[in-house]
This record gives sequence, C-alpha cells and structure tokens, in this order.
Amino acid sequence: MSSNRSEPWLVPLNETVIIGYSDIAAAGSRALLGLSDLREQLVFEIPQLPNAKPCCVLDPKAAAASNKGKKTQEKPLGPFIVYNCKNHARQKYSLVVLNCHIPAACSHSVVKYLVEACRTSFARRVFLLSGQHFDLPEGPLRPLYDNCWNGMGPGTACPVLSRDVKLYDAFLSNFIQMFMIDGTPFSTLIALCNKAEAGHASEIDGSLDVSMVIEMYQEHLSEITGLRFSLATSKSLVYDGNPGENADMVAMIYV
Repeated sequence: MSSNRSEPWLVPLNETVIIGYSDIAAAGSRALLGLSDLREQLVFEIPQLPNAKPCCVLDPKAAAASNKGKKTQEKPLGPFIVYNCKNHARQKYSLVVLNCHIPAACSHSVVKYLVEACRTSFARRVFLLSGQHFDLPEGPLRPLYDNCWNGMGPGTACPVLSRDVKLYDAFLSNFIQMFMIDGTPFSTLIALCNKAEAGHASEIDGSLDVSMVIEMYQEHLSEITGLRFSLATSKSLVYDGNPGENADMVAMIYV
C-alpha cells in the first residue's frame, strides 16, 4: 500500500482504526507511537495544515541505541503518521497518529479528513484516545472513561463519562459530532490527566502523570486488540509542550 499525496484522503486504513492526537498531554499519540508489532508506516498530509511540525520526536540517544545493529533504521517522526499492522493475527488494525498541535480553527478540517479516510477504507469501528482534565459534579473520579456511539459496543469495563461534564477541546467536539453524523461506530477513551510538561513523559507530572496514562492506554489496547507496545519507547519520546496553546482559543463541548 502507498498513500496518494494528491488525494490524501485515500491513505489506506484497515477495518479497525485507533486514533491518537496531541491533546493536553499527547498521551494517546505517544502511546500509539510505542507500537512494537510489525507494521507498515505511511505518512500523509492535510492541506489545511501545510506547515505542521511534529510535537513528539525521537530522543537522539534512544534512537541511536535502537538503530544499533539494525539493517532498517528508525524513521524520523512526522506530524501525520499511519501504522498499518502487518502481523497476520493483527493486520485488521490501523493506528493513526496526529503528532502535531491542531489549532481549534483547523480541527474541523482534520476531522473531515479522518472521516473521509475511514469511509473510503470501509473502516468498521474507530477508537479515539483523548487525555482531558475535568471535574465531576459528583462521585469519584476514574482514570479512564469509555463512551460509545453509533452502536459501538464497549471495549473495556471502564465507566461512561457523564454528558454533564464540560470539556474544552475543539478537536474532540468536532470528532464526536462529525463521526456521529457519518454513522461509523466509534468509541472515545477519555483519560483523566494533567497538562504535560515539555520533555520526556514525566514521573512527577501531577496526580495522574502522563507516563501512567500512556501505560494505561497501552494495557487496555493490548487487551482489546492483542497489539503489542513498548512503554519504554513511548516514554523516551521528547514532547515540545505545546508552546502556542495560549494563542489558541478552544471550544467548550459536552461529551
């Protein structure tokens, strides 16, 4: 398979699509970038974000150690990545990583791209990983919530996040609205987390740090799909900390 850059929505995907993006902690995207199963790596472009830069990159020392003695060297991480799994038992899975900061004004275009890519590839179900910071009006906070839409069955035993909870994320809002209209069964796996600092996944990043969220995502995805991940690889990625976030006003949404 190969992506068609003149028609980027034709990037090929498998029947189950798992999406991670650069939310407040880039936990979902970092979790997916730790995929250790045999895969084909594709890159794609979104015309509305022609100058997108990767917000997570390989640590030079870790990359050198990983490449030592290998015939195939690790590729630099771009802003838009697809991993199509090649292992026979897992080849129905595609991982889409939005490894860049998505301005609120561009989030609609990015989600439209994802809807078109899933539709043209006849994707049967979609998982979105999203790290958010929020409070509940009542009841204890849980580390992960699994909300399902369009007839999607729950993939985990995690609770559903109440629709009364206010979240501030234009990408998540557009994703839910546009995939609901499209009709593709999908699930949002929303993790409770704090804003991540720049650098490696921190061991002391608030009450539920990003490294714990990455590990939680990988454990749940392994249980759902059988995919294998390297927590060490994900934690070695260097994150830029979203330096432009204060200039970007995001929308209030309800889940």
